[in-house]
Amino acid sequence: EDPGIIDAYTAVGDWLRRLKRPGEAIAAYRKALEIQPENEMALSDLAEVYRAQGQPDAAIEGYKTALKLEPRQPNIWYQLATLYVDLGRTADATATFEEALRYNPKMGSAYNSLAALAFARGKLDEAERLVRRGLELEEDVRSSRFNLARILEARGEVKQAEVEYREELDRFADNGRARFNLAQLLRE
Repeated sequence: EDPGIIDAYTAVGDWLRRLKRPGEAIAAYRKALEIQPENEMALSDLAEVYRAQGQPDAAIEGYKTALKLEPRQPNIWYQLATLYVDLGRTADATATFEEALRYNPKMGSAYNSLAALAFARGKLDEAERLVRRGLELEEDVRSSRFNLARILEARGEVKQAEVEYREELDRFADNGRARFNLAQLLRE
């Protein structure tokens, strides 16, 4: 009845994504963008579909376009950063997580992700400081206790590492990495 309702197209796109019909979801988001090309949420949602479809360049372009329109979107910065992590672009990921924190300094998940990157670089003190800051802000961020356990284990603090692995599994029983690391720790 009213083909100009942008929210209707984005809602349809969201449902089509959930139904695993990406081609149709892309069409819905594009229709929303035909009506309002500067709709940062439709751009971000479209980028998510491209990412899920294995089209990282299109996803990056979508996220960046959305952020040019409205840079104060910490969740979009975070999604872009996680894509950079997936692509092995750790310097870009670090800078982008920091942008997410610039717009939401209480985003525990961004601190946790920065901690994982610091751990990968062998910066244990920095990694611990970041993961603990993230836990102060948000107790229930997936893999935060897993990351803390890895840091503790790397320092030889195996008893405390075991506690943190178990805590991760109490909160996220499906975290296979935590289960594997705990099993390895117990085996040793």
